[in-house]
Amino acid sequence: MKSKLLLGILGAFLAIGCSQERPGADTFNLDVAVEITVQNEKGQNLLDPKTEGAINPEDIKLYYVEDGKAQEVYDETSDLPKSFMIFQTGGTYRMRILQNHVDSDDRPLTLIQWNETDVDTIQSEYLKGDRYIIQDKIYYNGKLSWSTGDSFEPYFEVVKN
Repeated sequence: MKSKLLLGILGAFLAIGCSQERPGADTFNLDVAVEITVQNEKGQNLLDPKTEGAINPEDIKLYYVEDGKAQEVYDETSDLPKSFMIFQTGGTYRMRILQNHVDSDDRPLTLIQWNETDVDTIQSEYLKGDRYIIQDKIYYNGKLSWSTGDSFEPYFEVVKN
């Protein structure tokens, strides 16, 4: 009799504790950010404002290319209106870029215009599902610069002349 009562109570707890909804079932994982450091040939960080010849963040523009047309990225309602930020971590300046992730291309193209004459490209291959878009490989100026097998964090260094 006690075992039947114990099984009944245990069954009630299990029934109450179970629900049809999975935690996080309504979330979407959009992983399109990449971080880079930009150095000159001497190894000096060009994102550091104290470096001679440093890149001026005000001069940088990002463009997403869709159907062969480049569109400057700017969303005044976003926390990152120009889809990038320069920040310092562990004494090093980095640039975080939110890349183009349109569905119409296998490798969506992002252009980084550093100034009036210097433009670089970033393209990524993504793993896509119903609830996620996750970068798998990142190409900088056509060269594979990062893949998921390299490290967890999408990060690499760029050397500018």
